[in-house]
Amino acid sequence: MDPHNPMFGLLAMAALLIGLVLWIIGLGMLFVQSFRAGFWWGVGSLVLMPVLYIFVGMYWKRARMGFLLHLLGLGLMIAGGYMAWLMGVDFTPLERYTI
Repeated sequence: MDPHNPMFGLLAMAALLIGLVLWIIGLGMLFVQSFRAGFWWGVGSLVLMPVLYIFVGMYWKRARMGFLLHLLGLGLMIAGGYMAWLMGVDFTPLERYTI
């Protein structure tokens, strides 16, 4: 597919948005499972993200679906960002464009 085709941009934005939604849903599922395992697991997961990934390693059977959704969403966001980069989207901060 040609990166200069307008449908490529639509596909890039769809991948970014769907990836963001899946990432948030997966993260929410992980937080719910960590609170179900124990109050301090949940609090630790909310305060420090590495605790969440330690939780996933220790409670894989319980946390696998949320973690896989989390990874799928991250992968889609990376793919959508890469496709947008191929189109030449400028990712510089908007401060550069202020008057």
